Amino acid sequence: MGFLSVAQPTIYTVIDGTSYWHFFEILLNTSSTEKKNTEISRPPFLRRWFHNGHGPIHNLPFSHREQFIGRFETPPLRERIFHFSSGSIARLKAKANSESKSTKISFQSVSALVWRCVVRARRLPPDPETTCTMTADSRSQTDPTLPNEYFGDSVSRLTGKASVGELLDHGLGWAAWRLHEAVESHSGAAVQQWVQKWIENPVAYTCGHNSLIAKNDILTVKINNMIS
Repeated sequence: MGFLSVAQPTIYTVIDGTSYWHFFEILLNTSSTEKKNTEISRPPFLRRWFHNGHGPIHNLPFSHREQFIGRFETPPLRERIFHFSSGSIARLKAKANSESKSTKISFQSVSALVWRCVVRARRLPPDPETTCTMTADSRSQTDPTLPNEYFGDSVSRLTGKASVGELLDHGLGWAAWRLHEAVESHSGAAVQQWVQKWIENPVAYTCGHNSLIAKNDILTVKINNMIS
């Protein structure tokens, strides 16, 4: 009995996590049937979306590739994977909700725990600003809205901010509420404003934005593809 292993590298400036898993869903459904001509139940939506008539070509303010290509240097500790049981997550949620007097906080409690632990482990002074950045699906926030089958990159970066001292002096619920506020700010107007600012001042994201980074006085914790 044999098996086939499939690996798929992905460039996240081209497609996001939603498109990635949609592609594999199509591949799985197509390969698991004996029919020769299989109809795709949820075909990818390939029409491009451009903000307020911009595109399809947008000139970037770069004269040389070194201005937008960053070579990633692997730090001594790049990443670690932790497993939280359902019981542990439930207790974290209950603790965060009781401290913030809210029942709206969900996964932010886990994110807040990681945020506070990383900042404490870095032993930074109390004054610098620290941020926890999350990515969120923006298909429902564009104008017009995009279907879930939109094949491309349609995510926004949501950021909770606090000084090191504020984050460590307050409890888990306070940190989770800061992240909850960032999630609640994810609106169509905010997405349109971000896109317009990018058009006016384009930037290119490098590998360093996809990992845990400590640069100068600011610590950033990146949590990927957790909000839909």
